[in-house]
Amino acid sequence: MLNSLKTKNFKKLNDHTFNFTSGLNIICGANTAGKTTLTQAIGFALFGVRAVPGKSEKIPTWGHTNCEVVLAVDEYEIIRSLRNCTVSKNGDIKASGNTACSEYIQENITGLDYKAFKLFNWSGPSETAALLTIGATQLQRDIEKFSGVEFIDNIIKTVNKDNLVIKTELDGAELIDLSESDQRLQDFNKRFEVEADILNRFSRSEHELSEALATDEVKLTEQKQSRVRRSELTSIIDSETATIEAFHPEIAELVTELNKAAPAPWSRGDELSEFQAELRTAESVNVLLESKGADLTVAQDNLAECKDEILKDVDRQITIDGLEEIAARANTVYTKANDLLNVKLDRVAELKYAIADGICPNCHRPFEGTDLQDTETELEALNTQLPAFEESNNTSHADWRKAKNNLAAAEPVSSAVLKAEQYRLQVDELLSWITEHRFTDPTDLQSRITNLITERADIASAITARESVKSKYEKLTGKLDIARSKKDEAEHEIKTLPTVEDIDALEQSVKDQTAERSQLQLDIKETERQIENIETALNDTKKYIKESESYNTEVKRLTKESVQLSSFSKFLKESRVTFLASVWQQILSYASGFVNQASGGIVDEIINVDGFEFSEDGVFAPVESASGAQRSFIGVAVRIALSQSLGIGMDTIILDEPTSEMREENAMRLAGSLLSQDQVLFITHRQDDQVAGATIIEL
Repeated sequence: MLNSLKTKNFKKLNDHTFNFTSGLNIICGANTAGKTTLTQAIGFALFGVRAVPGKSEKIPTWGHTNCEVVLAVDEYEIIRSLRNCTVSKNGDIKASGNTACSEYIQENITGLDYKAFKLFNWSGPSETAALLTIGATQLQRDIEKFSGVEFIDNIIKTVNKDNLVIKTELDGAELIDLSESDQRLQDFNKRFEVEADILNRFSRSEHELSEALATDEVKLTEQKQSRVRRSELTSIIDSETATIEAFHPEIAELVTELNKAAPAPWSRGDELSEFQAELRTAESVNVLLESKGADLTVAQDNLAECKDEILKDVDRQITIDGLEEIAARANTVYTKANDLLNVKLDRVAELKYAIADGICPNCHRPFEGTDLQDTETELEALNTQLPAFEESNNTSHADWRKAKNNLAAAEPVSSAVLKAEQYRLQVDELLSWITEHRFTDPTDLQSRITNLITERADIASAITARESVKSKYEKLTGKLDIARSKKDEAEHEIKTLPTVEDIDALEQSVKDQTAERSQLQLDIKETERQIENIETALNDTKKYIKESESYNTEVKRLTKESVQLSSFSKFLKESRVTFLASVWQQILSYASGFVNQASGGIVDEIINVDGFEFSEDGVFAPVESASGAQRSFIGVAVRIALSQSLGIGMDTIILDEPTSEMREENAMRLAGSLLSQDQVLFITHRQDDQVAGATIIEL
């Protein structure tokens, strides 16, 4: 929405300021007063010199070489001269330079180029009804351009392009019949199972026969060697029998000597070893006890030193808790003071803007009665109160900063409690170890060891004598046992040796089994070759079927996708027609309602059949046959309908002399109907066109 316009040296408007409001703004004045120049100044600010007829050097007021126009549109401000232009949004410069600003304005403010703006938002003198005669085809193209139907057209192009690519891929493609391949695959599988079963039986038989043959071959080798072994065993038996008979007298003599020797005190020697081991353990533990005792003393001292530091930590924590509470209270006070100050400042700004715009800040309507005086009184009172609020805000902020600084400077709490717990655990561990490892005094163990050593020396000679006899006896009995064992083993082994008949029968069996195994191995190789050939054919068939199925799947997918894209393209085309029809229906419906109300029923309805037609008393006629007033009514109605229905461009419509061909009665109806629009700049030279509720700007 246009807010204001300031001109300097722009044609007749050498130093003027105009303020616009929403709704109807009637700009009136005598001919040549500068009404059309005002609309050209707006066009100049938005689109540059192309919006002003004639040469650009004729635009400045006579005697000047430059001009300047300042146009406020919503939150934007446009400042344009012949040589430069800037666009600002809420005080922040968004573009600079004539070309850059024109592009920015089209993209962010008008949403239209100059030609489209003239079509939808701005009718110059004698152009109100010109919209009706630009040609149905041209108007249709303009409406299609701004209705958004181009989005559907782009989708249709993309869909058709994709469908063409798919149809190119499908050209000459046919599905492959796989029934014969499937049957061939089944036959190969059956043959493979038969040959695999045969191979399994051959392999199992060959394995069993090989195991039996290996056993018999080993057995045959052993039996052939049994003849030599029998002779060897007979000689062993005779030799060992003679040795046993020679040992008997010597063993009887040693038994007699062994019975005369004294028994040896073996248990006392074991007891001495146990006492010596216990002595060594006791001495080692006593050394560790002294070390652990020293560690215990150090840990107890460290635990005692932690007590004072823990008390200091308690005081530090109390101080920190207090400072944190003070800082929290100061922050709350500062936040409340700052919020209150901002509320007052916002109200002051609101009152200033209201006084400048002439709009009541409470009801948002032009000032009436004492509204202006009440607003100024409230503003004066707030300006008087502001220093006190600012001082309160600054004081609370300083208090909050001071509390934060005090909290940051507070001495932190140390880790004394954690250290004390560690030292306590160390003391408990040391006490537990010392209690567990206390031993008997080593002095008593040393005395007992000395007595055992003395007793042991007395019996040493007796032990030596007995051990000598015992050693001889054990060696002799050991030799006797060996001789008996060799004899028994030889006698037992002779009984297990096979006969000559057994050896001959086993040798013939080995020959037969060898021949049978050779034949089985030949059969296995032949069967494996057959299976390998079947597997090759089977894999080739599977590969062909897989590739064919993949090909068929792709053909089906592409065919389905092509059908879907064709259906989608048809749907989009139908939707495009339906959408444009609904857009035209909305435009004509809005225009018909407006013109019926504005003309007081003079024009009933507007339609578009190869050009605009209007209905008067139920009879339709081309718009070219309408009167000047009717064409003006219809032209304004269609222009407003286009802007409202398509929702494009600005919400401002500029109408220059739309009532020039109307009687006073019709002009008043048209002006009254425009009161409900977002913003209309209504240019007229007739004072009678002024209506209640409109903003009047006189030139």
